[in-house]
Amino acid sequence: MKRSRQDFPQNIVSSLPYRFARLNVTGGYLDLSQDLDEPQLQQLGLPLLSTPEQLANWLGIPLGKLAWLTHRCDEGQRPRDVQHSH
Repeated sequence: MKRSRQDFPQNIVSSLPYRFARLNVTGGYLDLSQDLDEPQLQQLGLPLLSTPEQLANWLGIPLGKLAWLTHRCDEGQRPRDVQHSH
């Protein structure tokens, strides 16, 4: 069953909760570290990671590289063809 937008809390905080947190359109920062679904992650045997720093450390890559990979396929960020993608 697909969850609706109302099923996800909007955790808006006034100060930067972690590096690369996004600004919320209504002000403050969206703190995605607060909506960890611990039982679901445990059931799937996945690590309990709640911040980009934790994920980057778990993957063994620098935080900046994780941030780059996150937005690599966003509209306007994609390379125009295969030659420019490497």
